[in-house]
Amino acid sequence: MTMQMQAIANQSVTEQQSLVLVRNLIRTAISSIAYIRHIFPEDCFSDRLLSGLSVKTLLPSSSESKLVMQWLEQGVFEALEKKYLKSLVFGMYFDPQNESTLIECYKFCISYNQDQHAVLVVRENANAADKGNGKSTKSVSNQMMTKDGIKQATIAMIRTLISLAQTLTPIPKTRYLVMKLYYYDEITPTDYEPKFFRPATEDEALAFHFKPLRLSLGSVNTPYHQFALQIRTTVDCVDKLSALAAEHRTKANFAIDEQKNQNEVEVEEQEENEDQNINNADQAKEKMKKIEEEPKK
Repeated sequence: MTMQMQAIANQSVTEQQSLVLVRNLIRTAISSIAYIRHIFPEDCFSDRLLSGLSVKTLLPSSSESKLVMQWLEQGVFEALEKKYLKSLVFGMYFDPQNESTLIECYKFCISYNQDQHAVLVVRENANAADKGNGKSTKSVSNQMMTKDGIKQATIAMIRTLISLAQTLTPIPKTRYLVMKLYYYDEITPTDYEPKFFRPATEDEALAFHFKPLRLSLGSVNTPYHQFALQIRTTVDCVDKLSALAAEHRTKANFAIDEQKNQNEVEVEEQEENEDQNINNADQAKEKMKKIEEEPKK
């Protein structure tokens, strides 16, 4: 092993270091999103430096920010450590009664290197001139991700996230947060759900009513994890979503009023039937009484 290859090997990360890196990357990304998109007040954040880059850290200063932190620390990271977690979606939607009014979401995609070993790959490259001379050249491609390389990729992703999020149209002041987890079904127990999460129904599937703008923020790869981040947003369609939400609420209220009117009609009909039955019973009793009072012949 050459001195250069030895130096690279010494900089390789362990599986535990890779797990810590992915957790910190998710924390930093969620904190940055929450701050830039004004999801929580200013006092719910603190400042810190990440390799010279100023970033925000979410604090449990309110019940809402505390809950988001609990989703991560006690829910998401458990599924990540068990290698069940396939993707995490952190989103904001407009109408609490209709999650298809999704405004914006951030999707974290995670895959795991089952081999769990960094490798050196040797490829044969032959250009036309070499082929003509009957020669081929071998080049060594180092696919071992070093600590420095992973750190640079992490900083680049967070920097891109901050820059892009700052250019997006502001989200409405009234919005609702949702976090959903997706698993690798082939290895995840069917009844598995971490703390603070429950199985979702088909009616609770996240969806955009309008076609979202899709942005990819790249990926960070380690010998043990591959991590990618995407943004999907329809903030420019908020006015349409507002009208749609109002329409849905009107339809829902109309359906409730219709059901209420129908119930009232049924109650009135039942009361009329009961009154008629009582009258019929009284008439029958009166008739029986007259029969009993008639002298027997």
